[in-house]
Amino acid sequence: MLDTIREYVVGRITFPLTNDLMNRCGIARKYRSLVRTDRSTAERLRGVERQNLKRTLVHAGTWCPYYTGLFRQLGFDPARVESVEDLKQLPVLEREEVIEHRREMVDVRLRSSIETAEGSTRALGAPIPMARLRQHRLIRNTSTGSTGAPTIFYEDGSLTAMNWAHEMRLKSRFGISPGAREARFARVSAEYLPDSRTLRMRRRLWNQLILPGMNLHDADYQLCLERIRSFRPRVLFGITSALTGLADYLRRRGVADQVTPPKLVVTWAAPVYDHEKRLLEEVFGCPVANIYGSREVGHVACSCPDGRLHVNQEHYCVEIEPTPGDDGQRGAGEILVTPLFETPMPFVRYRLGDVGSLSTEGCPCGRGHVVLGNLLGRSGEIFRTEDGRVIAPNFWCRTFMGPGTSDAVERFQVILRRDGAIRFRVVARESYSEEIESQIRSYLAQNLQPGTRLEFDYVPKIDPQPSGKYQMVIDETAAT
Repeated sequence: MLDTIREYVVGRITFPLTNDLMNRCGIARKYRSLVRTDRSTAERLRGVERQNLKRTLVHAGTWCPYYTGLFRQLGFDPARVESVEDLKQLPVLEREEVIEHRREMVDVRLRSSIETAEGSTRALGAPIPMARLRQHRLIRNTSTGSTGAPTIFYEDGSLTAMNWAHEMRLKSRFGISPGAREARFARVSAEYLPDSRTLRMRRRLWNQLILPGMNLHDADYQLCLERIRSFRPRVLFGITSALTGLADYLRRRGVADQVTPPKLVVTWAAPVYDHEKRLLEEVFGCPVANIYGSREVGHVACSCPDGRLHVNQEHYCVEIEPTPGDDGQRGAGEILVTPLFETPMPFVRYRLGDVGSLSTEGCPCGRGHVVLGNLLGRSGEIFRTEDGRVIAPNFWCRTFMGPGTSDAVERFQVILRRDGAIRFRVVARESYSEEIESQIRSYLAQNLQPGTRLEFDYVPKIDPQPSGKYQMVIDETAAT
């Protein structure tokens, strides 16, 4: 009973109220609206998408010099937009253009806040206390830089508010109410996560336990275990690598039964591959969901209980730009995203750097939202053989993390060499043997181009990127 009352107070009062003070406005209202449209028909959602697309483009063309000039140059009138197809009149927005023109992309009414944001000593993306009462509310933030140089952008809290609302709807799909106890693995290492006043207030007012999510070792996982055991969260939320690392630690140590089973595990910042999902389900004994998106644009798609990624179509327009030579990949291409809500810095047809497709089939869950299917991974991790085959990251997962090999391999990385060879960096467990390497070589020989040279490099560990993500494929052939 006390837990139910606390969830109600946090979800309905303290969480939305304290976020409002940081200019993350209207979270509860946005959430209620999303719940109402969660079971809307596909036709109804397309209508909402068209309406919000026009509103977003009119706002960008009116207030953002970059888009005002672009639309004038192309003779594009956003007020006459009638369908998503009209977006094709506009060029794709590349990361390099955002880096070069980010100041011109900002709403002119907020331009005076750019210098304040640039000169702030606040951590990237950190909220501004009492932001609603301040003249300058812009926050400087960056992407993770996983596809090259980080993309710098400006936010005022509206993007974060929308993310919170989408996370709340995702959890509601699994029967979890706003305000439920949640352990969140953040983008910080254990040594940079002191028991600060801010974190204590977050635990009390938001019912959230913040844990380290980067550069974790067994001692860090033990610390996480102790805190989770005490906190008893209903939701585990965090970077995919941190959650799978914790699950692996619990399984290796045989202490999974010391954790009160949560109701849901939510992974983000990276795809959750089949072997990772199996591990999480086995250790925590609950459903596993995933959020797809990026820091710059937010939560583009969220899982349903049937495991499909549904585009948050009320607030995002997703296009697939066909990749030449990929006709056999079931409509796969590079993903372009346009957020459909007002922000200080709109992104129109932004290339995320991922390859995927939009499914034309309905989902067993009955939701009308477009399904983001066949998500192959980062464009830089797609391997194309000389005879035209496309090898996605999931293939390497099946190779090293399939039945008979997953228990023997802790982590792996694929390096595409300039000389045509493929080098595999492997962190092997004690059960790994020459026989397992032979099985892997045999499987690869059946699926790769004949004559491909394979090299195995056994290493003690593979370090993550600064973002906390593990780069599965390194393409040295693309290096200049």
